[in-house]
Amino acid sequence: GEFLEYNNYNGNYYGTLKSSVLDNISNGKDVFLEIDVNGAHNIKKVFDDALLIYIAPPSIEILRNRLIARNTESIDTIEKRLKIAEKELKEIDFYDYVVVNNDKDEAVKEIKAIILKENN
Repeated sequence: GEFLEYNNYNGNYYGTLKSSVLDNISNGKDVFLEIDVNGAHNIKKVFDDALLIYIAPPSIEILRNRLIARNTESIDTIEKRLKIAEKELKEIDFYDYVVVNNDKDEAVKEIKAIILKENN
């Protein structure tokens, strides 16, 4: 009951503490969560007015190349992540907005514009 959402993602557990989110909301702050599709579904159950933005790779192949270029994970781990990404892309219609991350700076601008639009 301490977490709004939690999940095992590729062998690691991640979660969002309920108290942290509620404290920020009660202080009038927007809360941004970097969560997977399962987490998004769980958050939407608690906050039906939550704004969900899916940040998508331009393609699975480009995502593969980006992950390999980082040189932070084994090829086996990267392949597991890509399988997860392919499954998650099938949930894209669940989200309010989709931002394709072709260029980081442009993606950030698009996300900022979405937030400004939704806060007005």
